[in-house]
Order: sequence, then structure tokens, then C-alpha cells
Amino acid sequence: MRGKADLNYDMNSLVPPTTREAVASLEEWLTFYFEKPVQFPDEFIDQLLNFHGGIPGKQCFNEPDGTQRMICRFCNILRKKDLLPPAEPSWRGGSDARFEYCIRLLLDADPYCGRLGESEGTLVPIAAIDTAGGFNAREMGEMDLLCLNYGNEGEPSVVTWSFEMSWAEPKYTIKVADSFKEFQNMLYERPDSFYTTNDCEYF
Repeated sequence: MRGKADLNYDMNSLVPPTTREAVASLEEWLTFYFEKPVQFPDEFIDQLLNFHGGIPGKQCFNEPDGTQRMICRFCNILRKKDLLPPAEPSWRGGSDARFEYCIRLLLDADPYCGRLGESEGTLVPIAAIDTAGGFNAREMGEMDLLCLNYGNEGEPSVVTWSFEMSWAEPKYTIKVADSFKEFQNMLYERPDSFYTTNDCEYF
């Protein structure tokens, strides 16, 4: 069964499939991690179950000031025990490229975990996005992130988090949508005019 919103994924980009039990396990882990309830929006769960960790064709969106951004890859919820051989090559130096976009890893690994924790709100990374100048996050060691923000009661909003900006202004994020469902409806195909690079893209 396909997700409710097909974002024209590159089906070859998907990582091993996940389950509702794995999603519930991650929500439980995040609830413990943040010491507050964390539940994923239904629409995000649909994407995890049907297009796990993939690269969408509809990958561009605009921030409120009109700045165009691009999803390079959605995060996954893999655990190392889920990774069957052979390993995917990782130019970043990791043991397996598939694990580099894992939500748990980003929340546990320097330099992301500390500064994500200093941000205003409660941020759960859900995608790697382009960095300044259109450099593809899949070839960068320092990724900007798209996050669900659980800072307020009710459904989480969607914000962008800047790796570079967070050094000087750790609380700085930009809200792009009130919900993940609204965010999905904002996405569109990358126009030819949007510069991006792929020189180091192994995965």
C-alpha cells in the first residue's frame, strides 16, 4: 500500500523498510529523550512506512521570505541491527551511509545533538536539506535539517534548522508550515534554475 501523499520518490533511494512497531519504538525513545510526549503526525508515518528514508521528486519548498530550499533526503529510523550487508559506502567515514541520516544518530551525535537541544522548541530532525549556496546535503559534512518542532501543545510545526547559524544563534529556526500535512502540500519539483551539486554523492 502506497502512502497517502506520493511525492514522486526515487524508489531506488529507499532504505530497508520499517514497521509500525519500529515507529512506536522510536516515539517511545523520543518521549524518554525529551521528557515529553512525542507522537509523529499520521502523514509522516505514512511516508516512513511507504517511502522510508527516500529522496522525493517533489523536494523543493519556500521559506516565508521566499527563499527556496530543497530536501536532499528524508531521515530514516534504522537501527544498526536493521542494516543487512553489504554496507553502503560512506565518504563521511561512517560504517554505513544508510545510518548517517538516522533520527536517533542525529540526536545522539556531535555536533548536532548539543545544538539541536539548545534550539527554541523541541526539534526532531526529519530530513537533510540543502546548505547555503545550493550544496547538496548528501555531499556535505555539515547538514542543514528540516525538523518537527514539538515546542507547543498539539501537532508539531515544521521548521528549518541551520547548521552554520546555530553556532552563533542556537535558538534560531525558521517556521515553514503549521503541520507536516501542510508542508507536504507545499512541495514541488526542483526547477532547473535551482543550482545544486552532486559531485560526492555516493548515496
